Amino acid sequence: MKDIIIRANCESDLYNHYSGNPELSTDLREYIELKQRRISQHQDMRIIIVTKQPVDEERMKQAFADWNDEEWQLLKREARTNITRQLWMFFLGAIFIAVSISLEKFVDKVAFTILSTIGAFAMWEMAGVWIIQNPRLRQRRRMLRQLRDRCTIEFHCKE
Repeated sequence: MKDIIIRANCESDLYNHYSGNPELSTDLREYIELKQRRISQHQDMRIIIVTKQPVDEERMKQAFADWNDEEWQLLKREARTNITRQLWMFFLGAIFIAVSISLEKFVDKVAFTILSTIGAFAMWEMAGVWIIQNPRLRQRRRMLRQLRDRCTIEFHCKE
């Protein structure tokens, strides 16, 4: 089990000061994500929060759960957007390439080249989404799954 140790003076340091709800601070989220990258996805992890004053543990655990839920929703939305974009680019590319091939004998070389280049570019854009963005989403999904399923939170008060 790997530990991520978070030290704070008081509970309010852990939350976003501008939100009315208990929401984890951006710095805390980034710190956890940075530390989590060094932990294997198959390994259990423990987040240890050390403060000088007692912490409302249920409120903090709820803030972690809310953060995870929010990130899952963002991830799902981005994955849907990527799939939609890939499908559109594939169909546009296929249509332009099919039109260029079917009209090859009826149009001059310049028009043929333009149509086939547009089709190839659309296919390349689809591949770019698949090659570059999808692995990033899979990595994010693994991180969120690890936080949800393989992470415990402990609280220590050092007065």
